[in-house]
Amino acid sequence: MSYRSRFNHPSIDTLKNFLSIEGIDIKKPSLLILDEIQLLSDPSNALKLLHDHFTNLKVIATGSSSLDIKRKFSDSLAGRKKVYFIYI
Repeated sequence: MSYRSRFNHPSIDTLKNFLSIEGIDIKKPSLLILDEIQLLSDPSNALKLLHDHFTNLKVIATGSSSLDIKRKFSDSLAGRKKVYFIYI
């Protein structure tokens, strides 16, 4: 099962289960990298839940469509994000 199916309508328990399956100990500092974040139905909600409920977890979310990313983020994630633009 892809991570997208677990993140499209996430709950705290679903995310906790996913992190456990992936071998991430939420009590220790950890890094989670999510690619193509714009493919989620509500990426801002998933990232907000991860940030607010798993304080030892740092998330890097990437995507290839800046237009889709801007369109799909319903929340600004103020105070929860740092944005880096990479041009190749």
